[in-house]
Amino acid sequence: MHSYDGSKDIATIISNNAFVYIYLINSFTRMTDVASTAGEMSGILQRIADFVRWPSGSGKSSLLRILSCLWNPKQGIIRRNIGSNDVLCIPQRVYFPTGNLSLRQQICFPCTISNNFASEDTAQIENILKTLKLDSLLVRCGGLDNLIDFEWKETLTPGELQRLSFARVVYQKPKLVILDEATNSLPNDMEATIYRLLKTNEIQYISAGHRDSLRKLHDLELKLDGKTGYNILEIIN
Repeated sequence: MHSYDGSKDIATIISNNAFVYIYLINSFTRMTDVASTAGEMSGILQRIADFVRWPSGSGKSSLLRILSCLWNPKQGIIRRNIGSNDVLCIPQRVYFPTGNLSLRQQICFPCTISNNFASEDTAQIENILKTLKLDSLLVRCGGLDNLIDFEWKETLTPGELQRLSFARVVYQKPKLVILDEATNSLPNDMEATIYRLLKTNEIQYISAGHRDSLRKLHDLELKLDGKTGYNILEIIN
C-alpha cells in the first residue's frame, strides 16, 4: 500500500492502490474452498427436485458454482449426465443487461434473437408472463419488442425481477436449473406456482435456501453441517 506525502503523483498512487484492492478481493474469493467431499455430495444431486440447506459459511456458493459448471473442483469427481449448455443458474439477484433491450430480449438472454418471431413463440412468452402474474409488465413495456429506456433493476421490484428470471428459465427450458435463494422475495403461493411450472416443463431443479416452504416442493434434502459432514433425507409430503 502507499501513503500520500505530496512527493508522488496522486493519480499513480490511486491506480496502484486500486490494483491492490482488486487483487486482494480476487484472492479472498479464491480462498473460499470446497469440502473434500464435494464430488461425493454432488453425485447424489442428479434426481429431480433436490433441496439443499446449510448454515452460512459452509461452502454453499462454492458447491453451487461447481454444479453450475462455473468452477472446476479441486478435489473429488463430479459426473454429469448433461452438458454445461443445458444448465442454468439462478441466483438471488439475477443479471439483467442494460441498454435499450426489449422484454423479449431480456427473456431470451443470453441468447440473441432475430427479427422474425413466430406467433406461437410470442403466445408462449405471453402465457408464461400471465402465469407469473407479469401481465402488467407487458403493458408497461408496450409489448414484447419495444425497446425499453429504463433500467430493469432500478424500475422493477425484487419480486418482479425474480419472477422475470423464471420466465427466462421456463421459456429457455434447460434440462437443469440451480436455484440459489431464487424465490426469497416471493410469496409462498407464487413460489409454489413457479415450481409447478418447472415440473410441467420437465425442468429438473436443485434449490438452495433457508425457507421452510421449499421442503414440500422437493423430494430429497441434502443437509450440510458446515464441517464437511452431510445428511441426505427423503422428504415425505
